[in-house]
Amino acid sequence: MDGQQQYGNITDVGSTDLSTQYRSEQQPLNIYQSINKLPLNKFIDCIVDEDYNALIISGAAPISQLQMAWFKILQEYTEAIGNSEYSVYKNLFLTVGQLTNKYQQIISLCGVDGILRVAYSKYLCEELNRLLGTNFKFNFRDESQYLKELDRCLNRASAIKIQLDLKLLQLYALKEKESKNGVVKQDRAYYISVMIQLSNHAKYNISDTITVMEYATRLKQYKEYVESLKTVNK
Repeated sequence: MDGQQQYGNITDVGSTDLSTQYRSEQQPLNIYQSINKLPLNKFIDCIVDEDYNALIISGAAPISQLQMAWFKILQEYTEAIGNSEYSVYKNLFLTVGQLTNKYQQIISLCGVDGILRVAYSKYLCEELNRLLGTNFKFNFRDESQYLKELDRCLNRASAIKIQLDLKLLQLYALKEKESKNGVVKQDRAYYISVMIQLSNHAKYNISDTITVMEYATRLKQYKEYVESLKTVNK
């Protein structure tokens, strides 16, 4: 192809659209990314069924982008309802998401079937160094040294995978602890029950098509109202 040079088994893609394609894959697509617009029913699909495709407004999106959008939404939701009980869970969940996204990006670049194994891109090499905090030269004209550096990157990625696995174990342990301590399971029945309470309080039916922000605001106000009644009745 025009503008490309071959060095052994490595192709210098130069200014072709490879790095542009990679950047586009990292950019948010047409998906919900905030509780200000996300309908509650789609939020429930995500939190109960882990169906992150519910975040897609149109078209398609890779799971890594959907997960990152979900982590952001969960953080906004936790802050909106002002529930400190979920702070540890939220922080662990966000860390798992960030590590997962980082690990997947690194593997897509330098893994066994990674882009940089067959095609050199200055931008993508800089991105790999940024993700790993390294400063490899990536001289693709010396194929042997170039591939050795990619292998070293892959070894460093293993450390990130270990971090990720440890955080996942902590997350699963926290879920198990909550289950044993009788923490209310947030399944569909839970959300139906809450919506009935909110509707009774408002004295009109509230649909699950409201935004998550409106739901969180109503829930927070309802809890404050219940607490105020306890104070009055003391």
